[in-house]
Amino acid sequence: RHPLARHLKMMLLLFGATVASTWVLYRLDLASSVLDMAATNAPDYYMEDFTTTNMDKNGVPDYKLYAIYMAHYPDNDTTEVLKPNMEIYRSGKPPLFVIADKGWLTAGNEVVLLTGNVQFTEQDANGGIVLQINTEKAQLLLNQNYAETDSYASIRSRRASITGTGMQVNFNEGKLRVLSNVRTIVSAK
Repeated sequence: RHPLARHLKMMLLLFGATVASTWVLYRLDLASSVLDMAATNAPDYYMEDFTTTNMDKNGVPDYKLYAIYMAHYPDNDTTEVLKPNMEIYRSGKPPLFVIADKGWLTAGNEVVLLTGNVQFTEQDANGGIVLQINTEKAQLLLNQNYAETDSYASIRSRRASITGTGMQVNFNEGKLRVLSNVRTIVSAK
């Protein structure tokens, strides 16, 4: 046997072992990354069919939230809710009712992102509908009683029906603005 052939076999064997070791380490690192990612995206707790009431700094109810499912995610301190149903209390006014298919609350519950069949309903003291807004997605700022969407919205009041794309509404001030493609129908008294 030629000495060079023996060295060549040894080099090929070492090269093969190096490639195999590198591949195994890569797979272990990839598996570890997937497990880490799954752990950070996993909820740390969840509840089904729950109701919670949030109080303001004076101990007065601020809003009540009911949902069929809630999951809290610790990596970004957000909360996912399914079929959220909110009752937002306002000083001197009847509560504002908000429903949707799905929602996410940011850390501190300051912002609620709503998707799917979103509906805001404002009633008078007798339970009659004063204002009803329907859209597919909306952002609600709880501390400001403010909502907005960049989606199509349908707005009904006692005397008018408004549709358009994009909407901003301040429920405390009673101000509503439709941003584009506005169509309005006003009915006679």
